[in-house]
Order: sequence, then C-alpha cells, then structure tokens
Amino acid sequence: FARAKRYLPHLTCKYFNRVLDEPQYDPMPTVGVRLVSVLSDNTQHVGQALFVRGMLQGFGWRV
Repeated sequence: FARAKRYLPHLTCKYFNRVLDEPQYDPMPTVGVRLVSVLSDNTQHVGQALFVRGMLQGFGWRV
C-alpha cells in the first residue's frame, strides 16, 4: 500500500488514457479502465471472503 501511495500521485491523465494492446476487447481498454476493473475484482473478493467469515464466525462489524 505504501508503494502505491508513493507511485500513483505521479501519474498523469495521459497515462490513464493510454490504450492497452488487448485486441480481444472491442474497444480496447485503457490503463484507467483496467485499473478500475482490477479494483472492482479485488473488492468483490474481499466481500466474498468476509461473507464466508460471517457464515463461519457469526455476524458482526469486527474485522
């Protein structure tokens, strides 16, 4: 997390608008689109893990 916090502020809009060479997609995604896709996927996995934890340990707000 610390490395990402140091790296991300230096990126410009031009970087996020760069089109990735992924011809299987139409239109081809940009770096920004791919970043949002990865963040969304990770968020869903965290939710799934917390759901399973809740089923095994009971409900509650503790992490």
